[in-house]
Amino acid sequence: MAPALRFESELHRFYGERGYAPVWLSPTNRAGRIDELLAAFRSADLDGLRSDEYGAADVAWMFTSPGPLSPTALAEVELYLSDAFLRLAHDLSRGRVDPLGLVGEWSGAREPFDAVAVLKRASLPSSASSALDALRPSHPQYGALRDALAFLRGGEDWVRVPSGETLKVGDVDGRVVSVRERLVQSGDLATRGAPSADLALFDPVLEDAVRAFQRRHGFDADGLVGPETLSALNVPASERALQVAANMERWRWLPNDLGDRRVVVNVPDFSVTLEEGPDAMPVRLRAIVGRTDRETPTFSSTIESFSLAPYWNVPENLARQDILPSIRADTMYLDRAGMTVIDLRSGELVDGRSLDWAEISDDEFLARYRLRQEPGPANSLGDLRIAFPNPYTVFLHDTPARSLFEGSSRAFSSGCIRVERSFELLDWLLAGDPEWTQERITEALEAGEERSSRIREPVPIHVLYLTALVEEDGRLGFRPDVYGLDAALERALMSAADSDSPIAQPMIEPCS
Repeated sequence: MAPALRFESELHRFYGERGYAPVWLSPTNRAGRIDELLAAFRSADLDGLRSDEYGAADVAWMFTSPGPLSPTALAEVELYLSDAFLRLAHDLSRGRVDPLGLVGEWSGAREPFDAVAVLKRASLPSSASSALDALRPSHPQYGALRDALAFLRGGEDWVRVPSGETLKVGDVDGRVVSVRERLVQSGDLATRGAPSADLALFDPVLEDAVRAFQRRHGFDADGLVGPETLSALNVPASERALQVAANMERWRWLPNDLGDRRVVVNVPDFSVTLEEGPDAMPVRLRAIVGRTDRETPTFSSTIESFSLAPYWNVPENLARQDILPSIRADTMYLDRAGMTVIDLRSGELVDGRSLDWAEISDDEFLARYRLRQEPGPANSLGDLRIAFPNPYTVFLHDTPARSLFEGSSRAFSSGCIRVERSFELLDWLLAGDPEWTQERITEALEAGEERSSRIREPVPIHVLYLTALVEEDGRLGFRPDVYGLDAALERALMSAADSDSPIAQPMIEPCS
């Protein structure tokens, strides 16, 4: 019985268009094409995929079976090889794992996979590898993570630092020797120390190396080897390799064209980065993202508009969870927070003090009224909202709570993204627009009334979840898995192929 083929209809169309001439089993160059295909399958490991899922061992077995293959078996093997190649090509360009099957992962649309076009390119002489090369994500981060994966898999096991009290500069402790060795292995420290040095002494050079390690991991760079830093030091290289592979998979889910000029939000990095082509230095702004029970979703969109001195129309879920309980506890909350009540039928303002808050239920209130926070110093959106279409009502905005940007971990919002230097972002978005001068923006803010406008040249925005990345200095960095998504993706990526990706050997029939 022939194996199920994932790309059966595409294969019939492709081979039909070429008169069923073989690609891999051509009598004139069979050995060369099979070697090329085997090399392509084996290279899957370099991209954090599993080469055994694509039939490398099966191909070798097929051609060591005794006796010549029948024409039927040859046709079967040809289809099997092309289907396996297409599975690898698909997984390399669109991802091995469907993100919609994982909670909290990428929710944007993935681009369609043109199997016939891929096979046409691969069918050219010596073109299997080049066809795959063209399908890999082109973003420099992907290539850098690919190199990092090879480094993590090819090196020695990292030294484990024994547990104990927090280590600081000036301490003399046998564990400091392990810290030195571990930081040398990851390149944060140039050498263990001079031959005559006391390697158990926590000196300023080692403190600088600890700070560098902490910055690479998204921690406060205090130079202390406390519980958080110790835990990160003791993550094995093999686990970091899985984390890098998972983040390479996240890159494969993204659109091929991210836009030359784009805004990139990285949730675990708590950052908004303004990117403008390969030659321009990116501008990184601190951000506050959704807390763990109100996660910021990941998707792509296009920034289209902004509002100065914005109103905040309170979403229904936040009204239920936060605002209505506060009002019931103290009706003066409305005045302190600058909140107003809007009648949904008439659109008129309603005096909140006239409502019987003890009697009206949440459902009754939300069926008749809407809560709105007026522009002003207490407004949760600050002085600016930047909008882009999405089904989650997520946007970028300013905030009056400036102190929350000070820490390294900033998951405090209800899902929207607060930007520390939000008006620097606005200036960047409005670059080249003569209508919105700094004077006009200031006048609009001083008027104290909401003023909205379209962005003359809309800019793509990508909200991502990347816990492994290559820093601007070329060093591999990691970020806390703030929503705990890595483990599920790592398991899915390393698991056996699911029912959508059948892997079965063809029934080989030797000639009788």
